[in-house]
Amino acid sequence: MRKLLVTFVVALSSTFCVAQTATLNKKPIIPTKFDRKRQFGVIIGGGASKFRANLSNWQQGTVNYNDSLNSIRESSVLKLEFGFVYQIKLSKVFSVRPTYQSVFEGGKLDYQRGTSVETVNLSTYSHTLSFPFVINHNFGNYQPYLTFGPTLLYMMGQEKDIYAVLPIKSFDILGETGLGVDFYSKALKCIVSPGVKYSIGFLNSKGNVNNIYGKTISELKRQSISFTINFRQG
Repeated sequence: MRKLLVTFVVALSSTFCVAQTATLNKKPIIPTKFDRKRQFGVIIGGGASKFRANLSNWQQGTVNYNDSLNSIRESSVLKLEFGFVYQIKLSKVFSVRPTYQSVFEGGKLDYQRGTSVETVNLSTYSHTLSFPFVINHNFGNYQPYLTFGPTLLYMMGQEKDIYAVLPIKSFDILGETGLGVDFYSKALKCIVSPGVKYSIGFLNSKGNVNNIYGKTISELKRQSISFTINFRQG
């Protein structure tokens, strides 16, 4: 009986020592600046935007106005955006990042007739509300991320003279995807998140107009690429 008791005590002590050693050797989970559940911040960005144009055949009687055009070419304009971002962490890997922005963007259409070229500048000012889904992987001091999701756009303004020539509809739905990296800045005491974003419109943005500029185009869709950087609480 005594031998069994001694054996039990020795075995119990050995088990305790092994468990204690395993606990001491186990790496502790250290919270990082990225673990904050709610992160509010600001975002700014810039890039290039344009309207993708699909041409139509406008004919009235025996007159086809496409015959007087050599080509309609698209070109980009500068895109500027700024606003607020609010990231909500769902897990270590997944987050949502609702973003509200004011956006200055648009595009140019060059109507070439003979040897002359007439440019219509479709610059607009809009408000956008985005709901990107974020996937990230934490490497300690930084974490790369991938985003994708929908964006709602409401155009607030277009130049009056251009609106009379080729109006742009106020509402649009866009799809956006992007990638970037989060890192914590000790100097700024916040999370800095640079990234690249691509956007494409799903709806036809061309308004109704009865002239050669509008009737020779069946649809206009937004397209842009921009570099953004946001600063969030860490």
